[in-house]
This record gives sequence, C-alpha cells and structure tokens, in this order.
Amino acid sequence: MVDTVRQAGYSVVLVEEGGLVKVRVGPLDDASSAAAALRARGLEVLEVR
Repeated sequence: MVDTVRQAGYSVVLVEEGGLVKVRVGPLDDASSAAAALRARGLEVLEVR
C-alpha cells in the first residue's frame, strides 16, 4: 500500500495506534482529487479532515 501511494506521488506517514498501523497521506492541496486518484489505484480511502 505504501509503495502504491508513493508511486501516485503522495507523501506517506505510518502511525501505530491501538495495535493498528495507519497509512496517512498528505499534506494535500486537494484531498478529493487525491482520494479519487488513490481509489482508481484500487485503494480504500477514508478522508479525515
């Protein structure tokens, strides 16, 4: 997943929280476009603002 996000041109930060590893992407100028681009690559996206 990290490689896919990076290949799409976005910065990635991994955060461990509650036994889970979360993949955070950003900062972004246009979150909607980024979410659409990542969904097009087959990733599930949860937008948090």
